[in-house]
Amino acid sequence: MSEQASGPSIPSALLCEDIRQEKHNKLSLVGVYLGRTIVVPEFPAHLRSLFFLWVVEGLPEGHVESTHRVIRADADEEEVVFRSLASVESKKGIPAVIAVGYGGLKFTEASRYVSVFQLEHGDVPPFTHTLEFGVDANPDMFDFD
Repeated sequence: MSEQASGPSIPSALLCEDIRQEKHNKLSLVGVYLGRTIVVPEFPAHLRSLFFLWVVEGLPEGHVESTHRVIRADADEEEVVFRSLASVESKKGIPAVIAVGYGGLKFTEASRYVSVFQLEHGDVPPFTHTLEFGVDANPDMFDFD
């Protein structure tokens, strides 16, 4: 994880199968992945959906744009697997929750990936957060320590 000394910070980031908006300002997270390995029964593996969720603190009030991309970490050249844009209306002093979802994913083999989340807002320096994760049929395959 990389963060600026001042400005935004991300105390929480996670991967899950689905995020559902509920009444009364609540989110339901479905299929939260424990650890950083997505375990599949076999390859090729098809995931109906995969969501990334970040809790971001220290944003200025207003509209904040973000970009997200997932890069295959063990490829010879940088291979962007998927990318998305997201935005949030932040309120000063209240952590923002930003979620990005992808559907219909196919993984052909075990691999390591890096999730790269970038924020840009005129009132704060550019901010990047990375999260490494793996996809494998063996839950003990990747060691991220």
